[in-house]
Amino acid sequence: SHPTARPNDKIGKTVSIQSAMLFMQSVRENSDLAKRVEALGPQATLQQLIEIGASAGFDFTETEMRGAHARDWSMRTFRYARKDA
Repeated sequence: SHPTARPNDKIGKTVSIQSAMLFMQSVRENSDLAKRVEALGPQATLQQLIEIGASAGFDFTETEMRGAHARDWSMRTFRYARKDA
């Protein structure tokens, strides 16, 4: 089971960002899910990604997906910057 959001609740928002991050990880690890996302092409909208996520049991908003994406890239930047140091 995947976490779900509770509107207007800081804990719920954090859980929803985690859900969006888990969705991104699942896309990287699940070939069927990755194929569905790739089929959207470069013009994919956040709403389309949210719909795919929802159909796979994830619950997040556009804002939460943007926040998860920003965190994901921040962590990658930190991780790879440390390896080069």
